[in-house]
Amino acid sequence: MDPLIIGLPGMAFILLAFILDDFHILSVDSIKSIILNITGSAFLAVYAYTISSIPFLILNSVWLIFAIYKMYRILTGHKN
Repeated sequence: MDPLIIGLPGMAFILLAFILDDFHILSVDSIKSIILNITGSAFLAVYAYTISSIPFLILNSVWLIFAIYKMYRILTGHKN
């Protein structure tokens, strides 16, 4: 399997979240934006692992952890 099958959608999800925030269509604190970030960073972490890119794996794993934490905080009512 070509790793780009996982990497390209991951990149698209992250970029989509960024663009939608930049154009004030979605807030970075919205559930939809966080789901895009969780999905994108998870895909990119798998992609990084597949291509043995440790720095990229660390970056996206940390991004994923913080996005999940942010989702948890919002869902439990602890926004700040």
